[in-house]
Amino acid sequence: EMALTISAEAAPANAAGAVGAVAADGALWALATDTASIEVWSGLFGLFPAEWIPASAEMLLPGTRVYVQGAPAADNAAVLAAQTVRIAAGPPVERAKIAPRADLAAAIAGGSAVALIGSPEEPGIYMLEIAGALRQLWVDEQEAVWASGDLGGGVVVGPAGLRGGAHRFTWVRGDGSGVEIHAQPFYTLHGVAGDNLGGLWWIETPQADIDQWQLWHFDPGLGRVVLHLRASGKLFATGSALVDATLSPILLGVQPQVDPATGSLTGVTLLVDTTDTDAQALYMGVFRLPVVLDAEGEGTASAMPQLLLTPESYRGPLQVSPDGTKLAYLVYDAEHPSLTSGFIRPANTARILTLEGRGASTIRSVYAVEDRFEFLAPNVEWQGNERLIVVRSRFAPGDTVGVDQFGLVRIQLPGPDQPAGDVAITGYLFPNQSQLRDFAVCRDGEYTLTISGSAAGILEVARWNGVDRPQPLVALPEKMSRAFLCWAAPDALLDLQ
Repeated sequence: EMALTISAEAAPANAAGAVGAVAADGALWALATDTASIEVWSGLFGLFPAEWIPASAEMLLPGTRVYVQGAPAADNAAVLAAQTVRIAAGPPVERAKIAPRADLAAAIAGGSAVALIGSPEEPGIYMLEIAGALRQLWVDEQEAVWASGDLGGGVVVGPAGLRGGAHRFTWVRGDGSGVEIHAQPFYTLHGVAGDNLGGLWWIETPQADIDQWQLWHFDPGLGRVVLHLRASGKLFATGSALVDATLSPILLGVQPQVDPATGSLTGVTLLVDTTDTDAQALYMGVFRLPVVLDAEGEGTASAMPQLLLTPESYRGPLQVSPDGTKLAYLVYDAEHPSLTSGFIRPANTARILTLEGRGASTIRSVYAVEDRFEFLAPNVEWQGNERLIVVRSRFAPGDTVGVDQFGLVRIQLPGPDQPAGDVAITGYLFPNQSQLRDFAVCRDGEYTLTISGSAAGILEVARWNGVDRPQPLVALPEKMSRAFLCWAAPDALLDLQ
């Protein structure tokens, strides 16, 4: 058995190929793991008494210490054909480090920041500025979301999979202060959410087959990462007879509680979606989970999880309103006429679950597709607390299952000072020669920024006021069709035409 360290190559490792590794004497090996049995020491996850448990090649991160049983390949002495790989220690990880962005702060303060956009095919996040120029801010990132409904909460950027699968993210606030957070070795992120106190929370779950999830918190005032809760996925089955599987949570929102006298955290209420990783099933229930914190910050569930949406009764994306009082989501309603493609049953209805205030715990359908030949694209955004934007779609012509996004819909809900009544629906249909690629609701509340493309591949950014035809603003390079988020679409952009 040889003691090796996985070398600093692209992570995670490619199980089908050879993984670079170095021995204590400096000898270099190409470690072939495609037929190897891979295990990990359970003590690395806080499980004792510890033992070797099954693992995957995705856990062979650069810097990982492993014990390998094997022999040099017959056709290449530099390749170590592994029979058993045992992961004994994770790579060194700096959990949090300062990552300021003065350029982003200057653009926001100066009013030149319009939106963050990118490509669905390539990594990189770019800022669209008021002069119509694109400036690359991040090279390797592929996702950007608002940290919370608070305008000062900042943005969270990272690789694809912030709600399941990513290993790191960067949180940058409007003043340019930022921190880069890394998950623990052999853990992945499952949702990131800011709170109304200026802090950030996230959930991590092990990559190994272990029934465990952890709740972490970063307080900018203290400047440290704190573990507040370690729990089992079996916890969710205690909240309802409708749930019997071991579930993995995805963080949607948080509501912290503080001691008014000391200002210290005393608890937090989590809003989570769940998945069944064993069955590889999504949308297995939305829960509200109250957690009480002791003086040392250790948390325990103070009550059984409350099941808000039953398993498989909803579709994503799930979007919490900026004030945290409502949850918007999509469903496939079998009673509503809708064209399907075999086992594919895309969503045809938008619904809202009221979390707090008037009508709490009620579910209301606020929009359904207008004919059986269309459905709703998996894209929902809040424009303030009483308005939703959704996308009308249909199957694109041809043999492959493609999607044609052809219309925007604005759903106006009655305000809190108005009697409950019918919602007001307005919309816009894109011309036949044009297709909506993506949209982002601007935080100033006035416009929705759209990216549409013609058959010739020309991309155009426009702003939509929810009623009239979108106003063209600026052309974009080919492939730059992702709209992550938008600050504002001011009149100065019209001068570019």
